[in-house]
Amino acid sequence: MTKKVKNMALVMTLVAAATLSACVAKNIATESTDSTASTPESTVANMENPMKEVSQDQMVQEAGIPLYPPTDAKDVHYYVIDSGEHKIAQMDFTLYGKPYTYRAAYGSFDPTELSGIYLSNPTESYANVSYCEGQILTEGNTSVLFWEDKAPGACYSISCNECEDPSALITAAEETFSPLQDDTSKDNENTDQDIMPSLENNWTDDKCNEVKVTKTGDNSYDVTVNIPRLCELKATASMHGDSLVLKTQDPNGNAMELNFGPDTSTHTCTLRVTQSSWDLLQTGTEFANFVVAAG
Repeated sequence: MTKKVKNMALVMTLVAAATLSACVAKNIATESTDSTASTPESTVANMENPMKEVSQDQMVQEAGIPLYPPTDAKDVHYYVIDSGEHKIAQMDFTLYGKPYTYRAAYGSFDPTELSGIYLSNPTESYANVSYCEGQILTEGNTSVLFWEDKAPGACYSISCNECEDPSALITAAEETFSPLQDDTSKDNENTDQDIMPSLENNWTDDKCNEVKVTKTGDNSYDVTVNIPRLCELKATASMHGDSLVLKTQDPNGNAMELNFGPDTSTHTCTLRVTQSSWDLLQTGTEFANFVVAAG
C-alpha cells in the first residue's frame, strides 16, 4: 500500500471515531435531560397540601375539637391539618399585636409534633391551663405551651415567635381553652361557685380593702390597691405563673413590690407585700380572703 493510501485510511478512521463519540455524547445528554426534567414535574403535580383554610364550623366538623379566639383577638383564621394519622385543628390570631398559633387534636403527641415548632436548646418550665398540667418550652423570643386533657384524650399547644415573656402564653391559653370534660378533681360536679374567677376584676375583702385589676396589654395590667385610712397605690403588674406581680412606690417614693394571687381551695385571693421599706406596710404583710366585688 502506498504512503498516500495509508494516510487517507488513517484520516477516514479518525473522522468516523469522532462522529461516533459525538453521537454517543448527544444521546447521553438527551437521556439525562429528559429524566431530570420529567421527575420533578410529576412529583409536584401529585403533591397535596395537608393544611387547608376552613371556616370555624368546618374545622370543628373535620377535626372534632372547637377552638375559640380570645375576646380581643384580631385577624383570626382557621385551618385543618391532615397528617394522615390525625386531623389537627389550628387557629391563628393576633392578640395585643403578637401572632399566636393554637392547635388541638385527639391522640398522643409531644410538644414538637403538635405545635410544629422545633427548638434546639429550649428552657423548660411548667404551668397549669385550667385543670391540665402544662409544659412551656422557650428559646429566644419563641415559646410553646403544651398541655393534655387526658379524659377525652386531646392535646393542645399554643405558640408565639414574638413572645418576650412566656407567661403571656398562659394568659392566651386560659382565654382560648374550652375544656371537653368537667373538672375530674371535683368529681364532675362543677358549679359556677367551683370556678376561680379571673384576676381581672374588682376585688374586696371583709375589711373594705380593694384591689382593682385592669388588663392593658399582652401581659400587662394596671392595678389600684386601696387600703382605707392608710394609702392608695397605683401599680403596674404582669402575670407570673398564676399570680400578678405588682410594682409601685410607697407614699415616700420608695420602690415597693406586691403579689396578688389566687387561693384555689377557697376561690379567694391574697395580697402580699413582698418588698417594702415603708414601716406602715412592711415586707411579709398579707391581706387575705379577697372576693369579687358585688356589682
